[in-house]
Amino acid sequence: MNGQGGRWRIGILGPVELAGDGPVQLGGAMERCLLAVLAVHCGEAVSAAALVDALWGDDPPRTAGKTLQNYVLRLRRAMAGVAGPSIATQPSGYCLRAPPGLVDARLAESLIGEGRKELAGGDPATAARLLRRAVCLWRGPTLQEFADRPFAAAEASRLEELREAALEDLFDAELALGRHHEVVAGLEGLVARRPLRERRWGQLMVALYRDGRQAEALDAFRRLRRVLDEDLGVVPGAELRLLHQAILQHSAELAWHPQQRDAAGPAGYFGRAPEISRLLACLDKAAVGQGGVVLLAGEPGIGKSHALRQLIDRARTGSAIVLTGRCVEGAWVPPFRPFAEAIAGYGETAGPERLRADLGPAGAALVRIAPRLAQLLPDLGPPPALQPDEERFRLLDAGAWSEAIGWIVLPESTPAIMRASSRSRSSPSSACTPLEVMCPSLALRTSR
Repeated sequence: MNGQGGRWRIGILGPVELAGDGPVQLGGAMERCLLAVLAVHCGEAVSAAALVDALWGDDPPRTAGKTLQNYVLRLRRAMAGVAGPSIATQPSGYCLRAPPGLVDARLAESLIGEGRKELAGGDPATAARLLRRAVCLWRGPTLQEFADRPFAAAEASRLEELREAALEDLFDAELALGRHHEVVAGLEGLVARRPLRERRWGQLMVALYRDGRQAEALDAFRRLRRVLDEDLGVVPGAELRLLHQAILQHSAELAWHPQQRDAAGPAGYFGRAPEISRLLACLDKAAVGQGGVVLLAGEPGIGKSHALRQLIDRARTGSAIVLTGRCVEGAWVPPFRPFAEAIAGYGETAGPERLRADLGPAGAALVRIAPRLAQLLPDLGPPPALQPDEERFRLLDAGAWSEAIGWIVLPESTPAIMRASSRSRSSPSSACTPLEVMCPSLALRTSR
């Protein structure tokens, strides 16, 4: 951020500081603490009472209000001549106003989000650049000298977790670029610092194996197993156990292959080869009548939708029927909304005669959750009226009907994929309900 005195930054990813071409003297710990509170809540009004509590805790001086005003005045003087940031007085307290990117924590979050999108979109080189820039913003423990104070504890913990996850994302990008030899030392340091995080152990195992060090990759798994047993009394998760077996068997899936991109978009699922391989294996099982339910879960931006797009493209190439349903962002919807969308979507493509035969006597029950069926098949009988407090059981009622009479039976040679996604976090009731398997089909649902 270019100000009148050069590049300005409010830093909380380490010791709290206001810096331009060099550090700006803030007077003392109390001024730095005040800057830290305002920076954590940048853009939000912080009440005078909350600021007094952050500065003095349970033992404020009798003149705390006046002293707080003096500290605010000193901060404003320190910021004099800086283009961008200011401390505004509001009826409810004080508010730090700063352009995007001036507070280092906000900049780091933005860069990490962009990096994850690039990684999920198939550009590990750009992702690595963005993620490396983000993690380099940390100059030490977040809110270093105030991390034990109540106002800072939760934010410091959140930002430290963000950094650890971003480091793992960065190593995913580096592995996708074929830099397995270069990242081994960094991953060894990462597992030493946080030995209970399994994802980085898996990255270390892959890096060692691709570097021609199979024995060391297997030893890394043994080290993790010993750590988990001694500290928690548990064993490594299923994903790492599968990776261990793949290394033992010299699986071709573990080899690195240069990824190509074209104008149409990403050519592969970068950094998540084991996950996409497992999804495609589930598709193969569904094609031979061994369908099941798969839950694909993870934080936003990690690549769930990209993985599903690849799976759906592969399924359609094999003439599978793909049913899709999703929840609505930011609004309450019935928990069965994805289920209803999938049924209605099937009805749109199946045609009246096929749809009527597939629904059978279950049509009257299923129309309760998918009214579009009544438009596609006008001769369907009207659905039974229910009391308002019974409406929540509509999906269960329809499921009971379908279980009793046989539900949308597809030909044995035609696998079907149901993809239901929930992106609404507004209410637990808006999460997708588990979906039953459709004959020899694979039912998929994603969370968040």
